Amino acid sequence: MTDPPFDVDHFRARLLMDCLLQATAQYWLRRAQDFENALPRPGDHPGRATPQERAQRTARNAQTALNCRRHAALITERTGIDPEVYDALDEVTE
Repeated sequence: MTDPPFDVDHFRARLLMDCLLQATAQYWLRRAQDFENALPRPGDHPGRATPQERAQRTARNAQTALNCRRHAALITERTGIDPEVYDALDEVTE
């Protein structure tokens, strides 16, 4: 079986699209909600996982959701970006 041809234009477009999406607070808030939705609810069937495994998974999902919300907050505060980057953007858009 041969690999399908590599479409560089599609790859570049997809890369840019993913970068732009992940740069928004909304993206990280949706990710947080996904992890919160995975938290167990009363009446959920526990499956074959042990109570310890379920507790670990719950803690991991809750922490990941919190981290996503923190990331969204950082984006909203515009922290972590050197002011020179904003200066360069201002020059390009003028």
